[in-house]
Amino acid sequence: MSSIEPLERRQPDATSSPSLRLVTTPPARTEASWVADDEQPIELKLGFRQLVLIHRSLQALRTLRLVEPQDVLVADTLQLIEVALEEAV
Repeated sequence: MSSIEPLERRQPDATSSPSLRLVTTPPARTEASWVADDEQPIELKLGFRQLVLIHRSLQALRTLRLVEPQDVLVADTLQLIEVALEEAV
């Protein structure tokens, strides 16, 4: 993860513009902390625009043939998103 932090002004007058520098920080979690646990479900909240974007991205994967045409996970995810979008309208 990275962030942009302002640097202190070099000159005391207000005419000089502040400088910026990119600061990288280590990730908050490590890969080991993302262990799948079937006993504890994960709740994911997405907005309408986010669902539309995910749906379009999955359709693009199919169109560009980056996944198998009969990929069950992609098909199930698309169907789930379509149902959620229909319920939202």
